[in-house]
Amino acid sequence: MEEPVYGGDGGVGYDIEYALEDNGLHITAFGTQANPKAQDKYTVTRGFEKMAFPKAVRLVQSGDLKLRQKALLTVSELLSTGEACIQLLSAGIVAALTACLTDKDQMVRERAATGLEIIVGVGGEAGCQQMLRDGAVDALLKLLVDPVDEVRNAVYNALVEGCLRSAAVQAHLVATEGTLKALLNKAAGKEEPMRASCALEILRVCLAGRNSEAPQQLIEAGALNSLTKLIGHEDTAVKEGAALVLSLLCVQWEAKSMAVNCGAVPALVKLMELQELSSKTVATAALMNICVDIAGKEAAVQAGMIPLLVHGLDVDDEKLILNSLQCVASVAENYKARAELQTLIPRLSEMMHHHVTVIQRHAMLAKRAVEFTEVG
Repeated sequence: MEEPVYGGDGGVGYDIEYALEDNGLHITAFGTQANPKAQDKYTVTRGFEKMAFPKAVRLVQSGDLKLRQKALLTVSELLSTGEACIQLLSAGIVAALTACLTDKDQMVRERAATGLEIIVGVGGEAGCQQMLRDGAVDALLKLLVDPVDEVRNAVYNALVEGCLRSAAVQAHLVATEGTLKALLNKAAGKEEPMRASCALEILRVCLAGRNSEAPQQLIEAGALNSLTKLIGHEDTAVKEGAALVLSLLCVQWEAKSMAVNCGAVPALVKLMELQELSSKTVATAALMNICVDIAGKEAAVQAGMIPLLVHGLDVDDEKLILNSLQCVASVAENYKARAELQTLIPRLSEMMHHHVTVIQRHAMLAKRAVEFTEVG
């Protein structure tokens, strides 16, 4: 290194030739670097700011299978945030995913269905409406017969989410001919318990919503007989799902006696005997609707429901207590049941002072029914 040259003003500087050489070496060192290596063909990166969304939609529609598969993963990540989901909806992601549902590749179909599920969850009603406009719901329904289990799993999850989030999706399923019957047959057929319980959940949501045509469609499809058989299923989720659907169907007057004829009451009483609190709760919910009918009361007494009702009132669960009280009030109109229920009078008197007002009211109604005395 050359010695510094001291200037006349007392400052320290370097020889001009040295400075030029040093700077030249510095420029050369950086200026001769090779260009960056090109990205791999199958590397999917997010576009810059708003360009990310049209790019994602374009890649999902790529003619290259590997790119489609990777792009669908990227889209799922983008959809998880509300702002990005809205941007993707505007960019046409629903139509692109709907097209992917018919892809020959099972991974593409599965990931497309999963993407639609995320759209429903994050995009809410806006996402559901876009799915209806782009035919995504109908495309999902067609995939219920897909030969691949993983694809059907994703499809069921998307449909359940759509029904739970949107009354419009519910109405569309009810209005689409044969859909409810097909879902019932799926649940009653050879589907795995997870998918069978999903099918029952879709039916439950459609019945619970304001879809007046749903009960009649299911009754005509033989739902009461199918659901009664499903209550005896080995899987708890399927048992309880069937009982919930049966309960909603039996709000209809004609369904009550039909359920009795199908043997639903003994099946529900057996469900009450299980240890699971949820099983007891859904069973009593169905029985309180069926026991409004005279034949239902008689069947309940014969099936041994009374001791189980007495036990249900001692369980510390407000929902089970409320259901049990309504069952007591209904079944007490039967003189045999009323005789068995006399031991409950002190307990009912005590519950008339319960801290929950609605339980107080139903305890009063149940006590009045149990204490009823026929004249003559």
